[in-house]
Formats: sequence, structure tokens, C-alpha cells
Amino acid sequence: MLKNRRVLLAGLLVGGLALGGCELDLQDPNRPTEEEVFNDPDGIAALAVGLQATYSDELRDPIWVNALVADELGAGRATFTSYTELDAGRPITPGYYNTSAFDPWTGQYRVIKLADDLLRVAPTGPVPSEGTRSGMIALGKLYRAMALGNLVQLFESMPVTVGPDQPSPFENRTQVLVQILTLLQDARTQLQTTPPSEVFNNQILAPGFNLPNTIDAMTARYALIAGNYE
Repeated sequence: MLKNRRVLLAGLLVGGLALGGCELDLQDPNRPTEEEVFNDPDGIAALAVGLQATYSDELRDPIWVNALVADELGAGRATFTSYTELDAGRPITPGYYNTSAFDPWTGQYRVIKLADDLLRVAPTGPVPSEGTRSGMIALGKLYRAMALGNLVQLFESMPVTVGPDQPSPFENRTQVLVQILTLLQDARTQLQTTPPSEVFNNQILAPGFNLPNTIDAMTARYALIAGNYE
């Protein structure tokens, strides 16, 4: 028994030493760091593709909320409680978005975060060509403008610039609309100055998505909301 006990203790000691000498903080190849993504052409391209996909996932909520409040849609019996409350015109409590099945606020700021990342790395990052870079910059400005536009239609004030290391003062709808229209004008000018490359149009831009026409359409949309009928 004593011998067996010594063998067991020796085994545990050797095992402990082995574990102590191993590097257990392994790098998951499926979860690259931000630095790796932003310094790789494919990573930046994936960011631009992901921005479009994220916006499409987050578009449902603003459409539903606006339509329910304006009586364009009605909530059925099987819909979420939050939809039913909006459809009935009941007061919305402060905890509404935390307890509901959707959250337009955080969803649109998720889009804005991705757009900000793209606008930060695309101008100087390792992008294959200037045409590809130009398309990415215009794309980032369009999606940032559209996300802010969705917020303008839902909330009376919101921060335009957000981040962990900077203050986020709230601005009213009029102030935000000015910045939305500036972003859209900048996006249009970007494409006119440097047309997008075939790589951008065929490999990054969503199939069937007309970037210049969408910029023009959103410019008209938010100019009307701002009261600029010309």
C-alpha cells in the first residue's frame, strides 16, 4: 500500500510539473484578434461584408416599431408582448427594450460600431486597390448614416459618436439629421472621386445591391425628414 501510494504521489507530481511547464493560453484560429483582422486584406473585406449582414439582421426592429406606432401594421396574437403593447398604444416603460424580444437601440449601435471600425481601418489599411478602398469607405458612411437614421425615427435624442474612451453627449434629431446628410454626401463624393473596383463590386458588395442608388435614395429620405423638400 505504501509503495502504491508513493507511485501515485510521484505520478501526480510529474503531472503537475508537466502542466506547469505547458503553455495553456492557446490561440483559437477561429477567433482572430482585432489587430490580426485589421491588418489583413481578407479581414478588412470580411468586416465590410459583416457590416452589411449585421445591418440586415437589425433592420427588422425599426421597421416593426415604426409600423406599429403608425398603425401601418397590427400585432397578432402570437407576436411578442412588446409588439402588442405598441400596437395598443400603451405607455412604454423604461425597461421596455430590456424585457422585449428585440432592441432597436443596441442593434443600430452595433451597426455603427462596425461602420466606425471600417471607416477607421479602410483608409490606411492593407486594401488591394484604391477602388476597393473607396468602395469600403462609401459603404461605411452609408451604413453609419442609415443606422443613425433608424434611430432618428425612433428616439428624440441620441449620441452620434460612441466608444469606451470618449464621452457620448446626446444630440437632438435636427443635429443628427445634419450629420446623416453629411455622411451621405461624403459617400456620394467618395464614389464620384474614385469609382469602386470590380473586386469590391463582385466580392464585397452584397449581390444586387446598388450602392450609388441607395446613397441617393437615403439622401432623399432624410432630406425630406429634415424638411428640405428641394
